[in-house]
Amino acid sequence: MRRYFMLLFVSACFSIVSAQMKNPTDKDSVQTIVQVGHTSPIINYDVSADGRYLVSTDMIRNIIVWDLKR
Repeated sequence: MRRYFMLLFVSACFSIVSAQMKNPTDKDSVQTIVQVGHTSPIINYDVSADGRYLVSTDMIRNIIVWDLKR
């Protein structure tokens, strides 16, 4: 069940990114940045079933996908 929610979450993220690519000048658009970590408190996280990825969200709506094997 947890894997299903992870796949659903990642699919939703990709959908948002795809939709935002049509209008990259929108100030609330999704941006890809060099991973430096969160600058506000983390409010939720989940680990993939294989233990390779961790997804975390913070209070200012940042979503970071961490590759735990790197």
